[in-house]
Amino acid sequence: IYYTDFTDEILEVKENFAEYDVNSFKSYRKKVKHYLDEHIQDDVIMRLRMLDDITDEDITHLEQVLWNQLGSENDYRLEFGQTPLRTMILNLVGVDKTAANDLFSEFLSNEELNSNQRDFVKMIVDHIVSYGILEPKTLNEFPFNSKGNISEIFEGKIDIAREIIGVINRVNQ
Repeated sequence: IYYTDFTDEILEVKENFAEYDVNSFKSYRKKVKHYLDEHIQDDVIMRLRMLDDITDEDITHLEQVLWNQLGSENDYRLEFGQTPLRTMILNLVGVDKTAANDLFSEFLSNEELNSNQRDFVKMIVDHIVSYGILEPKTLNEFPFNSKGNISEIFEGKIDIAREIIGVINRVNQ
């Protein structure tokens, strides 16, 4: 910001610098999303996206970034409630498609499954890739139920449906 001061006919120009950076007025959610997008290739974020285990040290690092650099723990709680860090991150950046396909490859390549059943599994994979998690109760909602509920789709193969839900539960944990 520039201004002039006309005192006793002496012209003086002073320069004041803004105290805020470009992210200062973004919402906390946008700051977090921006950070995650910019750091998508970082080791911790990649391991999360690949559904690999992360350490307590990794969690501490993420907390430090989210609760000290981008905002506060209170900001996090106001925006994301009690959502665990891992879940929130995967919800914002998704899961690596290869990792999700690997988890469900047994079902995607199972020749005992008909096309509707394989399509159902593909929808699960796509959802997990996009949102990171999938609550099993969602399987009875649109679009998953567009060809019937899970019991109807896997009629006579309920054991396979249970295995699929088991994989979903492992992803969610």
